Amino acid sequence: ITEGTTAAAAIKSGYPLKVIGDPLFYAPGAVTIERGDKEFIDKVAAAVKKMKDDGTLAKLSVKWFGGDFSVDK
Repeated sequence: ITEGTTAAAAIKSGYPLKVIGDPLFYAPGAVTIERGDKEFIDKVAAAVKKMKDDGTLAKLSVKWFGGDFSVDK
């Protein structure tokens, strides 16, 4: 049992693994930003929203993690 991106990377690297069944749970990702820096927080949130809306975030997720992990579960 492992996290999805770890399994995808191991499979891509040639380990003889196979994903069976649906995930047992989902864990959200996060970005750490210093508390109180509202301007920076707003800029990061806007950039992520734009990438999510135009599909860039999904494409990057597939490229680097082997699947679209950008969707909310």
